[in-house]
Amino acid sequence: MSPRPPPCPSKDHQVQDLEDFRTAEATLYFIAVDSAGKYQVGEPARWTADLTVRHEVHAIADGRKVELRCTPPAEMRYTLDGTNPKEGTVYTEAFPLPPSGCNILIAAKSGEVEKSAKITIPPAGDDRVVIDDRRSARLAETKRVSLDTTDTAFGMIQRFRDRPDILMRGVQVILGEGENAVQVRFNERELTAAAIETAIRGIRQALGDEQAAVQILIRGGVSFGDGFALKQFAEVAGVELKPGDVIQGE
Repeated sequence: MSPRPPPCPSKDHQVQDLEDFRTAEATLYFIAVDSAGKYQVGEPARWTADLTVRHEVHAIADGRKVELRCTPPAEMRYTLDGTNPKEGTVYTEAFPLPPSGCNILIAAKSGEVEKSAKITIPPAGDDRVVIDDRRSARLAETKRVSLDTTDTAFGMIQRFRDRPDILMRGVQVILGEGENAVQVRFNERELTAAAIETAIRGIRQALGDEQAAVQILIRGGVSFGDGFALKQFAEVAGVELKPGDVIQGE
């Protein structure tokens, strides 16, 4: 059963620009109020953010520590022995990792939103990235992807145009070369490969150059419906994966 929405008094924060509204909250309730008083106020609408758990491994004098982060900020509990992370240790600071590696199970909670994550840490000295083909996966926002030739850009598009579960954020498309090049930024809007192809086709048509060179830069991460698709993407894009580049949920 969905939680009953709390009352939303009109004196609460008002959204002035729907296209540029930002918040660090994980749960919000919205109501639409007719300033003219012609229409009755309806029930509050619930909105929740998608909690994203990230990690970074740091080398220290006698071993390694792992730092966890969550966006939006949330309480995180974790275990290293496979037990239920909801009953695990509350994360407060980076903690030591065993030399043999481990699986970190994480339960994040903020307001009414919960998220589970599993992070596989390889043994010390092993820099291989472990990816589960069946679980959803994400390239971290810190991993920059550059499809710097037309062939590479369209190779990615052709491979994934039929995958609506692959979403790219922070996309920048560059068409043409030199002083005549055109750059289009999509900022935080998530795009599928099919949407990027449509944008390229439209811009080429507007420029009157159906063969304009294409480059695609991705600076905000990429989410995948499964880990196997992430492996394919890395191969097509020529991306080298390092520890910390890949995030997988349950």
